[in-house]
Amino acid sequence: EGLPLVKDTVELTVACEKPSYLTSYSEMPIVREMEKKTNVKINWVELPTDNFNEKLNLMFASEEFPDIIWKRVNNNLLTEYGVNGNAIIPLNDLIDEYAPNWQKWFEKYPNARKIATAPDGNIYSLPSIRDQKSYSSLRDALFINSEWLDKLGLEVPKTTEEFKNVLKAFKEQDPNGNGVADEIPWTFTFGNYVSGEYDMYSAFGAHMQNNENIMVRAGKVVYVPVTKEFKNAVAYMHELYAEGLIDPESFTQNWTQARAKVATENPAITGFYTAYSYGNNSSKPMLPLKGPDGTQGKVRSQSNTVTSGMFTIFSKNPYPEISMRWANEWAADGVGVHTLFGPLKESKNGKYIPAEENSSVQAAPNSMGPFVINDDMISKTLAPEFIAADVREELYNFYKGYVADQSEIYPAVFYTPEQTDEIALYASDIKEYVKKTVAEFITNGGIDEGWESYVAQVEKMGLSDLLSIYQEAYDQYNER
Repeated sequence: EGLPLVKDTVELTVACEKPSYLTSYSEMPIVREMEKKTNVKINWVELPTDNFNEKLNLMFASEEFPDIIWKRVNNNLLTEYGVNGNAIIPLNDLIDEYAPNWQKWFEKYPNARKIATAPDGNIYSLPSIRDQKSYSSLRDALFINSEWLDKLGLEVPKTTEEFKNVLKAFKEQDPNGNGVADEIPWTFTFGNYVSGEYDMYSAFGAHMQNNENIMVRAGKVVYVPVTKEFKNAVAYMHELYAEGLIDPESFTQNWTQARAKVATENPAITGFYTAYSYGNNSSKPMLPLKGPDGTQGKVRSQSNTVTSGMFTIFSKNPYPEISMRWANEWAADGVGVHTLFGPLKESKNGKYIPAEENSSVQAAPNSMGPFVINDDMISKTLAPEFIAADVREELYNFYKGYVADQSEIYPAVFYTPEQTDEIALYASDIKEYVKKTVAEFITNGGIDEGWESYVAQVEKMGLSDLLSIYQEAYDQYNER
């Protein structure tokens, strides 16, 4: 009990994900403050977002583990190296003895414990909890270049046909006024959950809620890329591509490269994109489109309020008790607000506003860690005028009534070791085949002629067996 956690400084090695928009963890004021008050010095191993999974997989393959991984170890790795192995330790007893804050949050959010618990009853990694309406009710927004619309005398498109015509005008009519045909009507990161093309499929009734390509309809797990709605969406994408309205680099670029194009101004070069927040000053949010049959599209809801695998302790760690007490400090009431919004300064009435407004590099971990953030904490900590001016609040209010139902989302289930092994037989190969074939359908066409053979090949690769496993795991999850 009490601070500092230890009399004599101890050191821990912590691997973490670091997006380009965050400063180095060791330079963040809140991290320095935590080190000072706990007497625990962290040696950070920063893994860039763009190749985080690759670096993480190499770390596990080599078994050169740090003491802790802080965002994000997926359930498959937790199963292989925790449930089935001994490299990752169970946290149940440590939570019970050393983490009263986490005990409190698990009581308030029982679903968080449910998501974090493996089928053997153990918790192998702490989750993060973000119960914030403007976050958990909306994933990416749709942004269109309003200055280009105004210059060309165009309205914000409401249908897929209008959208196509607007993109064509962006391409052909030099809306940035530099006399060069450098406009990119639409750029994205193909097949990616973040800043991808998924939100545009909903105008055809295909709701691509996650990177596993599955959703839930009336309690049944559905593989979206073999549905007729998905086929119609891809056919439309080919129409756009054939007319040069989609950036060809969308199929190879990463998030950072796409974001750089979106951020380019004076002159701007991008007409439309999807993203978590604004990428430049000429953007305005656009409602989802109506499809050819009048179907009203929807933007995706955030996949989970609770994210598993955010704080994992390895058996090589000489200080597991200290590590858990350190994690407990990060879950203290209100700390998550400081990690999300960065350094704060007092405004009035004991409330705070960000100390560094509009900073392109944030000096706090954002939501990249084992934090708890909710609207109650935010309202208690931040000045009302700042909350009202928050971009995500604005977007949340703009898209009310146009967000996909969260019940469609396949939850972050924890598979049994047997289910994990079976999924490994099918999921990766099917996903890669689908991604490759869909890219070819978009760029080269031929979906009408090739659709039946494509679906047959996906079935041949074990789709029915894969869906049975997903359904079994989903039913087991609901029974916990």
